[in-house]
Amino acid sequence: KDPTDNDLFTYIRVRQLAEMMFEAIPQTLFQIYVIIRQTSLNQTKLVDMEALGATMASSLYSLVTFAVLMRRYANMHTNGDVLAYIKSMRDLGKGLAPTTLLTDIQ
Repeated sequence: KDPTDNDLFTYIRVRQLAEMMFEAIPQTLFQIYVIIRQTSLNQTKLVDMEALGATMASSLYSLVTFAVLMRRYANMHTNGDVLAYIKSMRDLGKGLAPTTLLTDIQ
């Protein structure tokens, strides 16, 4: 069976959710730790603060983007219940209507 548009869309959402949980959040926390550690060492420079600032901005942008997307699709599929949406995505979208159908109806 070839994947449908909805299967592909679900895969992309699951991948983005996993990326947020297992990459963007830990990376942001680590970067915060590095900033705190860097500023507590007085003159010792471990990391270029400009590069760290750029990667921190990128991580925060990813977190905000993912959070907005999750909220938007949770509003569509589970009446705004983000945890219920995440639970459904954990089950690969089982029980959710195709997003394209919901978008066309609105």
